[in-house]
Amino acid sequence: MIYSLKNGTVSVDSVVKFYLPTLINFFIIVFFPYDRVEVFKVGFCYIVASFIFLLILNTLQKKNSFISYKWYYIFQLKLFVTILCAVLFFFIPLGNNIATTTQDSRLIDSTYYNSIAKILATDGIIKNLELAYSGWQTGGITVVVGFLYTIFSHSTLTIIIVNSFSISTGALLCYVLAKKAINSNINQKLFYFFPFLPIESFYDMSPSKEPFSLILLYAILYFLYSLHDKIKWYNLAGLAMSVTLLYMVRLNLLAAVIGAFLLYKAFYNISLKNMVLVIIVALLTGFILIYSNSLEYLATPYLDLEGVGRQIEQKEANDGLKALIINTFAATSVFSLIAYLPIRAIVWMFLPFPFLFFSSKYFSELFTSNLLNTDPFFWFHFFVDACSKVDSFIMILSFPFFLHFLFNMKLLIKTNFGFFIVIFFFFLLFTLSTYSFIEGTRYRSVLEPAYFMLLLSSLPLKMKSFNKIIACTWYPSVALLVLTIWLIESFK
Repeated sequence: MIYSLKNGTVSVDSVVKFYLPTLINFFIIVFFPYDRVEVFKVGFCYIVASFIFLLILNTLQKKNSFISYKWYYIFQLKLFVTILCAVLFFFIPLGNNIATTTQDSRLIDSTYYNSIAKILATDGIIKNLELAYSGWQTGGITVVVGFLYTIFSHSTLTIIIVNSFSISTGALLCYVLAKKAINSNINQKLFYFFPFLPIESFYDMSPSKEPFSLILLYAILYFLYSLHDKIKWYNLAGLAMSVTLLYMVRLNLLAAVIGAFLLYKAFYNISLKNMVLVIIVALLTGFILIYSNSLEYLATPYLDLEGVGRQIEQKEANDGLKALIINTFAATSVFSLIAYLPIRAIVWMFLPFPFLFFSSKYFSELFTSNLLNTDPFFWFHFFVDACSKVDSFIMILSFPFFLHFLFNMKLLIKTNFGFFIVIFFFFLLFTLSTYSFIEGTRYRSVLEPAYFMLLLSSLPLKMKSFNKIIACTWYPSVALLVLTIWLIESFK
């Protein structure tokens, strides 16, 4: 096994298991047939990413002996699966170059980010800063990706490698946090599926904010946890770097993290020291937001209630059940903003209503409307739609186990920081579900790892009778709802 390398002995078996997946992926990258731009620079990007992942893994393993080196195989497998899916559902339907010069509504924003990032890499970032910030929320992500493209070539495969690294590292950090702060008996193997969650899968094939947001968000949590025990300069440096990058890529997510931290320090662990810290962080955050003219950007989605109404009217797909739910629970007034906060959060967790997949109408539209001939991006749309629906199914099926965690939270959580993770989860859930209730589930990609982190922490604890009753009620209710919708759609 690979563990033998730590003890100074190297077996043929360990060498094969360790280097074989690396060589396979390197061979695939060098001979990749699409978007072939400076191939060996892309190969160098892969070697660097693999080396950094190993370095992170070794560093964490020195402090936490429970971490398995199998995480390296998970990263390699994640990259292999991502490249395969990119070929089948991105490059073949969209063409050799996954980049569009405009934000095409038929595609996703990342294809436009890709186009800008390639220009930044070839013509210079400083010279094209105006272009980088020309679209809605394009600046941070295009500058970061443009920088990566400048170093490792502007092949889309470069960002596929970086995204796979980011998601795999974020999953590893989630496991460490769950093990150390919540439940020390948690099974490590359960976290190996994190990088393959459906909602992560269609954001890691082109420049997207989600993979960067995920690794930066959970890196911030990890460094906060490390500083919670003992202040070390390298943890402070890591926290500062992660906060700065998240500020560039997704400011509203950083603001939510800071809000959760202030809430935890001010109300959960009350002390004079914490109150002083809360005041200092709040004043510093306010100063930075005002100085950078970002305060209005953050506040508008929550305070411009009339704008929410206009946003609902502009959405073409809001009909039937979806329209009813959005029109009822969206934050279109002060009353609905506050009163429907928990309902909005629960609904948002289960979007995009996968029950509709079972309706006869859905199947008739899919198989009898000749979509393969009329939609030039059919397989791309099919993949994105399938990922979002499968992800929602997973969320629905796992919900009773999440309730199992909530009912047994005091028994499971071992440290104060574990309670901070719970506060962090719910604060982000309430803010993000309000912020993106109409837009959909893309923000859920950064929240789901925390959801499953809490859920999986409860599995070693035996389910009580009350929890079993809830589970036995939940699944028949979901099945009944699916059947009802199918019958209604069939008789229309």
